[in-house]
Amino acid sequence: MKIRNTYRFVVVLSIFVMVCFSVFAQETIIVGEVFDSRDKTPLPEVNVILKNTTQGVKTDSEGFFLIRINGQEPVLQFSCIGYATKEVKIKPGKNVGIQVQLQEQNTVLQEVFVIPGANPAIPLMNRVRAKRSVNNYLTAPVFGLNYNEQNVAYLGNMNRRNMNKKLFETLSEGKEIPKDSSLFVPVYLNENEGSVLKKELTELRRDTYKASEQAVQLMDNLFAQLDAKFSFYDNYVNVLGINFLSPIASGAGAYYDFYLTDSLQGANGKIYKVRFKTKNPKNQIFNGTLYVDSVSAALQSAEAELPLQSNVNYIQQLKMRQSFTENKLRIPERSQLFIRLNQSIISDTTMTNPVMYLKKVVTFSVGKDTVVMNPADFAQTGYSKSEIEQKMNLMNEVPVVKVAKWIAGVIITGYIPAGIFDIGKIQQISRYNDIEGWRFTLPFRTNEKMLRDFSVGGYAGYGLKNNELQYSALMEYKLPFKNRQLLSASYTKDYRRIDYNYNNFLIREKPLLTGDDDISSSIFSLNSTAKLSLRKEFEATLNNEWSRNFETFLTFRNNIMFSNAALPLMHNGADVGSVSQSSLVFTTRWSFGEKVYDRHLQRIYIQNRKPVIYLGVSGGKSHTPATSGYFGKLFLSVKQNCPFTLGTFNYHVNAAISTGAMPYSFLDFPQGNEGGGYYSYYRYNLMNYQEYAADRYIGLQSELITNGLLFNLIPVVRDFKLREFVSFKMIYGSLNNQHNSMIDIPANIYTYNKPYSEIGVGITNILGLFAIQSVWRLTDLNHPGVSPWAIKAAIKVGF
Repeated sequence: MKIRNTYRFVVVLSIFVMVCFSVFAQETIIVGEVFDSRDKTPLPEVNVILKNTTQGVKTDSEGFFLIRINGQEPVLQFSCIGYATKEVKIKPGKNVGIQVQLQEQNTVLQEVFVIPGANPAIPLMNRVRAKRSVNNYLTAPVFGLNYNEQNVAYLGNMNRRNMNKKLFETLSEGKEIPKDSSLFVPVYLNENEGSVLKKELTELRRDTYKASEQAVQLMDNLFAQLDAKFSFYDNYVNVLGINFLSPIASGAGAYYDFYLTDSLQGANGKIYKVRFKTKNPKNQIFNGTLYVDSVSAALQSAEAELPLQSNVNYIQQLKMRQSFTENKLRIPERSQLFIRLNQSIISDTTMTNPVMYLKKVVTFSVGKDTVVMNPADFAQTGYSKSEIEQKMNLMNEVPVVKVAKWIAGVIITGYIPAGIFDIGKIQQISRYNDIEGWRFTLPFRTNEKMLRDFSVGGYAGYGLKNNELQYSALMEYKLPFKNRQLLSASYTKDYRRIDYNYNNFLIREKPLLTGDDDISSSIFSLNSTAKLSLRKEFEATLNNEWSRNFETFLTFRNNIMFSNAALPLMHNGADVGSVSQSSLVFTTRWSFGEKVYDRHLQRIYIQNRKPVIYLGVSGGKSHTPATSGYFGKLFLSVKQNCPFTLGTFNYHVNAAISTGAMPYSFLDFPQGNEGGGYYSYYRYNLMNYQEYAADRYIGLQSELITNGLLFNLIPVVRDFKLREFVSFKMIYGSLNNQHNSMIDIPANIYTYNKPYSEIGVGITNILGLFAIQSVWRLTDLNHPGVSPWAIKAAIKVGF
């Protein structure tokens, strides 16, 4: 930040020096810039006055000013609400450039607090926190609360940082938007209405303008992560999956400084103005202003802005506003959120550094209709639908937009649209292993351009080493009922990882994760694997959504596994060739207020801070050439992301109990170290493939990710936006010897004499793309081929 400010100041000063030669000697010209003394952010609207005169100027949006003065010993006064006044003496007749730093200052209002020397903002903020539960509209029993929401995304074609900043300010201040299609155009518009009771929001009507399916994929996903009903009364405000600490949060005083700067006369008494500033601008913490009612300690309005130096990827600017009614319900009249995103990965010669602006405006009302949609001013953009269509058609021809569509399709869904087909999942296109050598695959499915509620697809893959063709076929059909009901069936003949878990739904919820061998594992595992087995699988599933928080899956599955060196299927010393299993699985999925994005027949979950729970039961029959047996299984999986003050704690607990005998190949194997390149804390980094097996177990994967708690304190290093994380994983279980009656359990498969455990320490957000960690294994170090320590690297992308 300091380097950028110094560079900018030198440029302005150079221009100033050239101008100076044309000025009379007795005139003094001062050019400069004014900063906040703590975080070095430029201060706009600062009064720069020649002392004892009315001559003066104001600083611009970048904190710059230029003033011409005639006279002896000029003294400049710098003043701004919330800051201490500062005086600077200037030598007369000498043209200079200066940088001025102002310090925050409280205005002590004696009618409120009379304690000498105390910060008057602290007891006021304590009162606000004490009455959060009373004043928070999300926890109050309000009936008939309606809302109107407008979501707009603009794409800017500019390279100048100050111009982008001014356009953001224009957008966030509600001023007239420039209508030059080459400069600043809407690419996505959505307007919807609904009702909200406490934290439950029900959408009643939606109107979306879209020029392309890919644009909607990207924008729906982004706006779904911008909560329409955010509240500063909560400990955290979640934006794009990032938890920002609220200035009203418990313990916020350790991370914010508060300044009582003014008092105003409201309808019911005094309104106090409190400015808040982050103590460390690198943290995910706001700067802004609160207006507090003196009687109820409730917010009248709030404005928060993310410091430009914050340790957040892609977000260049973020501003949030909320204004409240003055009645007893404390309902927000209006909530506004503005974001400027800069994706430097999307660039070409036409648009070197495209910038995207996101705008969300929500208007609330009680017991009456919401705002009426205006066709001539769609989503309050100033454009009609016909004007928007013309501009979007022009924008769709820009090369960078075409690139953006391609990237969006891959990241959000794992598929690339290609006419009536989708290519993917993209990570299946190629892989390398000891059995197949290089394997090239063509995966595809039909999309809604062919049939809206029906899709067929699959893949064909050919191994260059074994000269074998593997394949899969898939059919999906959306049943014509009000609730989402999806019927699917597939047949696959292919090699899979030996530790592949058919019931690990949480892994397969991620578009870029498969839980199987793919191109990412070939690149990042550093060695090829032979731990694959040939399988023939048939699966049919009925998925039913009973409510927005509850789904069920009824699955019939028949699997045949074939013996090989990595998966020996022996009984009494003789190779049996293959084993099979038929099962019926009933699985439930519970979530709480989670948003989803449905793209054709694919569902993408946009997870929140609440748990996601899978609970299932299965039963069936296993077959070998010599015997058969019945089995039953109960399994549980719970995952949650828990924010804390300066980071997030993630955990995943899974457990299972099985009864009856089955071939060991159908037991549960924890996923070992030969995993994919996409970072996943579901994997045990230093556990060998098929090292442990169990029919009863409980496991924990956990990680704590900070927002640069230590790196943000180190000069120069903090500019790289690195983030620390630690992980701890363990699993413990048991194995019944009755499974040997069907297939001999190999000697190199262990049972748990003690819980397996490992701990890791790492760095993430390296170049915004990578994570690296040092991992130590803590138990069973005497097993053959184990590593007590290793360095692991992977792709990890996020805001």
